[in-house]
Amino acid sequence: MKRAGMKKHKPMTQVAMARSKECIKTAYVPVTNANTVAPMADMSDNSNGANKSQWEAPIDSAIKINVDAALTPEAACIAAVARNHSGNIIRVWAKKINFLDPAIAEAAAINWALNLAIEEGFERVIVESDAKNCIDELSCPPEASSWRRNANQTAHALAKVAFTLCLPFSCNQDRLPPSVKEAWLRDLAFPLS
Repeated sequence: MKRAGMKKHKPMTQVAMARSKECIKTAYVPVTNANTVAPMADMSDNSNGANKSQWEAPIDSAIKINVDAALTPEAACIAAVARNHSGNIIRVWAKKINFLDPAIAEAAAINWALNLAIEEGFERVIVESDAKNCIDELSCPPEASSWRRNANQTAHALAKVAFTLCLPFSCNQDRLPPSVKEAWLRDLAFPLS
């Protein structure tokens, strides 16, 4: 998530932290009860996210949903990209949200991804975000979510271009906006699990 003109994330305020925790926990509980969260493959050595910079495929039976948020001083958009173990995009989504706080917007993206997983009937899901502060606050097993700064490029591209799309937006890999397709094609050089 990047805000126009900003290079660093500001520390989360107590109110923002509480709101983002509540946003994430609200979505996580029903997903856990439905047994839809799948373990991450090979994530045990990735506690800080810094050593993995490219998108990695989920295990065969899981769907990985990468999420991101983009903000301007006046608006915020969130994006979700669902992919299978081959790296193929199943579906992408983007929408505007009413939160202009970066942490809350990122938490809303995670929340939305979990709700999309339920709506789509995905049986096993891994949510990946570049918002370490939000991933650290999840009350789920560490292998069910991941944080990697540079492994979220397709979702990042979609969140950025979302401001120019008719929102809410959803499509499959055959109808991706050009910048999103370019980011996805760069990701296809991922290591197989």
